Amino acid sequence: MRLATFIRKALGMKAHTVTQVEEQADGGVVAYVERLPLMTFLTK
Repeated sequence: MRLATFIRKALGMKAHTVTQVEEQADGGVVAYVERLPLMTFLTK
């Protein structure tokens, strides 16, 4: 599973963008995400 897919599913996000990814010294990864606005004109 791609990292972006995992983040989206874990946070329950339908539309997002990853703004920054940091690798930590202990081997972990920190990803900063930003929600995108919903396109309401498509849902009506």
